[in-house]
Amino acid sequence: MNIVITAGGLSEHIDKVRKITNSSTGKLGMIIANTFLDESNIDNIYYICPKGALRPNSELVNIIEVEGAHDAKQKIEDILKNN
Repeated sequence: MNIVITAGGLSEHIDKVRKITNSSTGKLGMIIANTFLDESNIDNIYYICPKGALRPNSELVNIIEVEGAHDAKQKIEDILKNN
């Protein structure tokens, strides 16, 4: 089974100077990933997060760094199409 998890806070620019930021740490996403890793039928976890977010440590976790909501959306769509 493959799992997709998004975690951590993202920033989106409003204009060239201002941006909106979600300050989430990724802790909940990491807990969810670690819970799935305890299952024996997990093939791969796609963990989509920004730089600096907490991350699970396992060779079954494929960390995919994103910079904003649009980037995250694109990466999720690519994963769903190709896997």
